[in-house]
Amino acid sequence: MSKVQITTVITRYSEPDHIVRDCLNSLKLQRNVKGDVLFLDQKESREIKDWLKTQNTENVRFQYISIEPRSLSYARNQGTKLASGNLVAFSDPDCVLKPNWMEELITTFRKFNASIVGTKITPVWGAETSWYHKSKVIQEFYALLDLSQNYKLVSKVIGASFALDKNKIKSSPYFDEGLGRKEGMFLGGEETDLCKRVVTSGGIVAYTANTQALHKIPKERMNLKWLFKMAYFGGITRAMRGGKVETFTTSYNLRDKAAISLVLPFFAYGYFKTKIKIS
Repeated sequence: MSKVQITTVITRYSEPDHIVRDCLNSLKLQRNVKGDVLFLDQKESREIKDWLKTQNTENVRFQYISIEPRSLSYARNQGTKLASGNLVAFSDPDCVLKPNWMEELITTFRKFNASIVGTKITPVWGAETSWYHKSKVIQEFYALLDLSQNYKLVSKVIGASFALDKNKIKSSPYFDEGLGRKEGMFLGGEETDLCKRVVTSGGIVAYTANTQALHKIPKERMNLKWLFKMAYFGGITRAMRGGKVETFTTSYNLRDKAAISLVLPFFAYGYFKTKIKIS
């Protein structure tokens, strides 16, 4: 098992070193796989750079790369270009990956001959939850995903835990750099945009619940003010991309409907403000 089977790209904009270490440590523990980990740092840390030099194992090799702090989509495109081999995985630096994460991504690619694979993403809440945190609609704001089934063909993935096959995706750059998070702007939609292009061209997007990312949600992001901000930028993103809102939730309970009523005015404001500006 000498050849690299999958390359994982982790990019950090401003997250603290201790959060990054937890993520990278979980990748160090990946089993039954030969993998590279590229840590693309938009913050630059001599401490993390030196630490990573001591973390290589027989199965997992780390590389620290300092890049220009532009945006998440820019960083992912750089990582995809630098990755060896065709399978490239992505996770957020505030996630902890299960030890079978890389292995299960590879398994799912093979099972479905997929172009893109996403996984289950569960929360590690930083404080006591409120009723709206239990809404499936609101959980998508936190990049959480649980579709119950072991495997499922889907129309999109969530960026905290997914992978792509470069051999099956011919678009370049892979991620639209007009979308995705950048300084002061919580834009999204870059993974959804990529998935839409893949599906339109006949490719397969698959989901597996047989591994997962544990996504840390800090206390300061659990209040309504943060959710309203996310909804506002969600409206901006939708106006930029066009089309209808697509969520993984297809059946709404009373909690979901109440949660939607909370965030909808902020989404609508961002949407119509942007539509008027670009029309």
